[in-house]
Amino acid sequence: MWGSRSTATFRYVLVAARRARQLQNGSPPGRLSRLRKAVKIARDEIAAGKVTI
Repeated sequence: MWGSRSTATFRYVLVAARRARQLQNGSPPGRLSRLRKAVKIARDEIAAGKVTI
């Protein structure tokens, strides 16, 4: 029913949301960034490999 791509995308969204919530609650960013929105910072951290899925 669910393909592996759908599962991977869903997992990515869950990890990004969890990390964004941590950032909003005061956790320091894993890398320096000019971005202000928690979701964008979380996305960049995942892309840089600072957050594992």
